[in-house]
This record gives sequence, C-alpha cells and structure tokens, in this order.
Amino acid sequence: MAKIMTHPSIIIYLEDLICIDSCFSENLKTLEFIFKTCYDHGLLLSAKKCNLCMRETDFLGHKISSDGISPTSKHLKAVEDFQPPTDRNELKRYLGMVNFNIKFIKSGSAILAPLNEFTSRVRNSLGGFASMTRLG
Repeated sequence: MAKIMTHPSIIIYLEDLICIDSCFSENLKTLEFIFKTCYDHGLLLSAKKCNLCMRETDFLGHKISSDGISPTSKHLKAVEDFQPPTDRNELKRYLGMVNFNIKFIKSGSAILAPLNEFTSRVRNSLGGFASMTRLG
C-alpha cells in the first residue's frame, strides 16, 4: 500500500493509514486521493475502521490532534492503575507499559534507569525489590 499511497499527508502502518492535514479543504483533497487510489487499485476500505474528518483520533496507541501527539487516556489509566510490581516479571511488564509512552516524559530514560537496571540483575530474594517499590 505504501507504494501506491504516495501523498505527503498520509502515514501508513501495515494496513492502517491516517491522513493529517492543516485544514478541512486539504483533508477533503487527501480523502479524494485515497478513495481514487483505492478504486483504481481495487482496494476495499472497512467502513467500521474509517473515521473521516476528525479533529482528534487514536492511531497506533497515540492520540493525534491539532495539539500534536500525546498518550491516550486508556494507556495513562493502565499505568496509573497498575499495582506496584512485586517481582521482576511484573516490573518488566510495568516498564513495557511506561516505555510505550516514554517519549512524552522529560528525562524519562534517566528516571527509569534504576528500574531498568534492576530487571537485568539476578536476585536471590525480593527484599531489595520490595523496599525499592515502597519508595515510589
């Protein structure tokens, strides 16, 4: 699809695409290009997956709007509601959720460095880990 959807306003990931334009009239022109290209190449669009002329939308786990790109409220809630990890596997799962949105946290890598370091160490007991989680 990336070879035929050659338009500067279109971002493609696997079988999903999003068009981002600065105004409604540009968005209509981009949509016309998308529809014509799909028609010319025999591609079908899923009506269930189409959201047209939105001011804000979720795409690949991020909220995209005129304000820019930000984490979705669903991802933020999952991080907030996560119970403090009690073992390395839970910590790795937590870090995976946080790392998905690390780009939105100033100095996020430095903040998470001690926890990332902890996941690479072999521990005989959870004592050091349990005391570490109580600090947060």
